[in-house]
Amino acid sequence: MQNWAEIRTAFQVAELKTISAAAEVLGLHRATVVRHIDVLEQELGTKVFHRHSRGYEPTEVGQDLLNVARATQDQFNQLAARTRNTSSDLSGDFIVTSHEHVAELLMPTLAQFGSENPNLHVQYVASAEVLKLEYGAAHMALRSGPKPSEPDNVVLPFTDLRFGLYAHPEYLEVHGHPSLPEDVSTHRFVRWDTPSRTMPFSVWFDEHIPRSQVVLSSRDLSVVEKAVSNALGIGLVAELPSSARYGLQTVFPSPADWQMPLWLVTHVDLHRSRKIQAFLHTLKQTV
Repeated sequence: MQNWAEIRTAFQVAELKTISAAAEVLGLHRATVVRHIDVLEQELGTKVFHRHSRGYEPTEVGQDLLNVARATQDQFNQLAARTRNTSSDLSGDFIVTSHEHVAELLMPTLAQFGSENPNLHVQYVASAEVLKLEYGAAHMALRSGPKPSEPDNVVLPFTDLRFGLYAHPEYLEVHGHPSLPEDVSTHRFVRWDTPSRTMPFSVWFDEHIPRSQVVLSSRDLSVVEKAVSNALGIGLVAELPSSARYGLQTVFPSPADWQMPLWLVTHVDLHRSRKIQAFLHTLKQTV
């Protein structure tokens, strides 16, 4: 598309909600702003905005377009900062996303990174959803499981997240403490229904724990952890400091292959930016 001026106009309308405010910021006549919106909608063959009494709200297509515009603006800002070279300070937003369960692995790095760059606003999006890095939804993602394969992303190994079978002391006091995998036949379990049933711990559950012993199951690992913390049964928990804070106890040593790889993911267009490279430098210092 050769409509960058129109996209820039639509971006301001979405940010400011009204034609008049966007026209004032852009130094354009109101009729020009309206014409830019009309051109975009004709080019796309669909509405970019809903018009109503509260102002202009982007449609689903409009939101996709604005995400592209926001990512483009961010890249232009980074280019301007690199070419000016007048200061080493980083500013603006830096957005990191991951599943909330592994957030604590990055917290020491984020704390130091924020301290070293006081003009930078660090945002953390805790979500199991795979955000679209190419649309600027985040600068960096921490993802688990098989290595991400999107062709436009740069993927770096971070660490392996280990798992173990844990139980609350109240559960162990009532039901006993199994010392070997063979001793679990009389116990109650909370199961994590992982997206991939080929993970070693999923295979172990399939082979050793019948459905009759599962008192609760969930696709959300944090739900499993809360259930184990409330003494519902034995469950798979990530071996993080939070396990100790919840007072959970290891049931018996888990096999060495009970782990899941974690990956640092950035979009190729942003990977060499000063923000990403500065964050990776801090990460190497703190891990």
